[in-house]
Amino acid sequence: MLESKGNSGLLTTLEANWQAEMEERATYQGFVAKELNSRRRNVMRGLAATEEHHADLWAGRIRALGGPESIYSGKLTVEPSLSWAWKEGLILLCGARRSMKDTTS
Repeated sequence: MLESKGNSGLLTTLEANWQAEMEERATYQGFVAKELNSRRRNVMRGLAATEEHHADLWAGRIRALGGPESIYSGKLTVEPSLSWAWKEGLILLCGARRSMKDTTS
């Protein structure tokens, strides 16, 4: 296992980023469940798949450093504080969002 004290901060950051991507995935999946327009549902499905792909990339980095498998700790529902608007093909998400942490240092 490659995990060491030197990697622990990086692993923590990578895990937080993985959790954030999975939260985004869950958010889009929640919107899919509530959306009546099939075109918009398909767009949301695509966005959820993209977020899952991003999470897979973070998980790969975690594994490469010898870290444990990540387990999503969030909810699989859309928070009432989140809303979205469809405007000319653009999706605008509003609400409290977690940001990715820098892993370049």
